[in-house]
Amino acid sequence: MDKTNLEELMNAPQQKWDTLANKKIYFGHQSVGYNIVEGIQEIIANNPNIKLNIKVAKNPSDFNAPVFAHSPVGKNRDPFTKIADFKAIMDSGVGRKVDIAFFKLCYIDIDQDTDLDRLFNYYKENMRQIQENYPNAIFIHCSVPVRTTNTSIKAAIMRLLGKTVWGDKENIARNKYNQKLANEYGSSGRFFDLAKYEATSPNGALTHCAKDGKDCLALYSKYSEDGGHLSSLGRKAVSTKLLWLIFHLLS
Repeated sequence: MDKTNLEELMNAPQQKWDTLANKKIYFGHQSVGYNIVEGIQEIIANNPNIKLNIKVAKNPSDFNAPVFAHSPVGKNRDPFTKIADFKAIMDSGVGRKVDIAFFKLCYIDIDQDTDLDRLFNYYKENMRQIQENYPNAIFIHCSVPVRTTNTSIKAAIMRLLGKTVWGDKENIARNKYNQKLANEYGSSGRFFDLAKYEATSPNGALTHCAKDGKDCLALYSKYSEDGGHLSSLGRKAVSTKLLWLIFHLLS
């Protein structure tokens, strides 16, 4: 599944697209989430056989018919509000209607000062309650997006001198949190490793943080124009992986 590219996705049987179009899906997000939705819309625009009803929605009545709904959740820089908001949306009645639901945190939600254990335990407990309350729904777990690493000569010199380069510690913290998610949910078949797909170049090579070596993934530079949000190339790469995971879950 990890090796699937856009061309392979487009060659998927029409039955898969028809099945997807008849499902009720909810995606809660901020920031990079809009990039992902935009990527899906760009894929659809070039493939008229794909009939997805994508719209901003989160009320129970919006799920009376098939829909790929999405909306903002919580506040940036406060990941606890995003977890709580997702749970509140599910508890509002959406959880009883959706086939698939998920949300993502933003890279801005985690930095070197984040209490990763507390955040992960809060996430894990809330997701446990949600799955218990709505056993007929499939809940996807998403890793936290990462940012590009500073590869300038100045940054390299600062690292050699043992000085902190902006962004290094933040990416390291995000990777540590993502590892907790992977350890817990990676084998479930319901884990969308967004950070990994952001770090994977078109030739399959992984992009690593300049500091902390192979255990720290960073956003592939050509997938972004500002170091955090996804470019057209990045949107297509990530959205392709998301759609393929959903196909897998619906099969």
